[in-house]
Amino acid sequence: MIKRALWKVCRVNDVQTARLCAELGADYVGLHAIAELPREKEEQFRRIVITLKKEYPECRPVLLTKVADASVIRLWLAQTGIKLLQFHAAAETGFLRTIVEGSESTRLIGVIAAEGDGIEACATAERLSMLDDITESFLVDSSWRGGTGLPANVELVQRIVRILSAVGRVFLAGGLDANNVGKLLAETGASGADVQSGVEKSKGVKDPAKLRAFARALGRGQHRRLGNGRAAPLVSLALTDCSVPETELELRRAATTTVNSIHLDHSDGVLIPGFKFAALPLVEVARTVHPCMPVDIHMMLGKPEYINMDRLFALATDESALGTIFLHQLDPGHMEAWLAFILAQSREKDTDFGLSFDASTYSPSQVHEQLLMAWDHGVRRVTIVARSQRHDGLDLQLREGQLVHAVLETGLPWHSIGVDRQMNLERLKALALFSPNHVIAGKYLRSATDLEAAISDLRSILMKAV
Repeated sequence: MIKRALWKVCRVNDVQTARLCAELGADYVGLHAIAELPREKEEQFRRIVITLKKEYPECRPVLLTKVADASVIRLWLAQTGIKLLQFHAAAETGFLRTIVEGSESTRLIGVIAAEGDGIEACATAERLSMLDDITESFLVDSSWRGGTGLPANVELVQRIVRILSAVGRVFLAGGLDANNVGKLLAETGASGADVQSGVEKSKGVKDPAKLRAFARALGRGQHRRLGNGRAAPLVSLALTDCSVPETELELRRAATTTVNSIHLDHSDGVLIPGFKFAALPLVEVARTVHPCMPVDIHMMLGKPEYINMDRLFALATDESALGTIFLHQLDPGHMEAWLAFILAQSREKDTDFGLSFDASTYSPSQVHEQLLMAWDHGVRRVTIVARSQRHDGLDLQLREGQLVHAVLETGLPWHSIGVDRQMNLERLKALALFSPNHVIAGKYLRSATDLEAAISDLRSILMKAV
């Protein structure tokens, strides 16, 4: 393992994948418009830019193209809001300067192809070193093709790094994966890694397990980077009462949106008699449709000693982008046992735990007291759940709001404080008075013709509240 090397993930196509890369510590994500930028991709790029700026400003998007038309590139940069350009083809320095100086606040990632005997590669490096005033960093790839999965010649990369290291940071690209990145960075002297096919399940589809392994190889991923939940409130799509075909349909709709996670219930029928639901089949569907889509699991189980550990952590596999396991609290007397369980498991698993409190059972003082204990056990996310047939009842709504307020009164920087009920705009407006920053909505979102617009409406209400 190496310490604090820079990390860039290329060929990122949607917000969900960009978020996961940022959460795992990536410094840059590469957005490809190699030969063209279709309208659908342009919209996705805009969403990625806006999302990263609000939630993960440490992770910056890069436009990667080979289109040799400065005016077209400047137009794409303006339309998407991207401020970093990687022109992945041989080009004169004057052409590169024309693009950057004609685009407001744009910086360049200069590319060198480590091909052949190295004479041309070293000459390119010398020329690019003269653009240090407009260059963010440099990248050495094994070829101009890019994405070949083939490593560059180590000795040639060393020569290029020596030329460029005095004027900027140098990324290494070509054939990198979790098994070789540390060795190759050490051998070449490059200060960063650019990975594409080495973290993919198939072309353009990132693999969460490979991303996590790559992050660990770079000394990242021990603690996930948290998004700015106060600057960009969270919206989750609940799919509990959906069949497998319905789940697949909704996931495909959600995959291109800015929804923060999919929310599933998992109940053994012990804690809430009569309500039994297995989340695992739907997690499998989510893995297939979009492996980088975060899935939160709301666990409604009996006492901690009743839990089948293998069954629980089958849901927390490295093969999917698991979000948070929320443990449902119905009986205040079980809290101490739950916290011991969380502490034991969080030491062994890369799992984010949260607590869900039942609004019909808990008092504000109980929530306040038990969350102070929960904080010491690593809990950073909380939801208040209204499990009642009287979803419109003012008494239940008031209790729900009072519990949200009790969470805020702990004075601790919770990453998310959520409300989970049969949500619509009017109900959320009422609850927003108590300043939650996370809403879990099912039927309201699933019935929306324009899912992204409905997500934005919910987020806007929360934004005004926080």
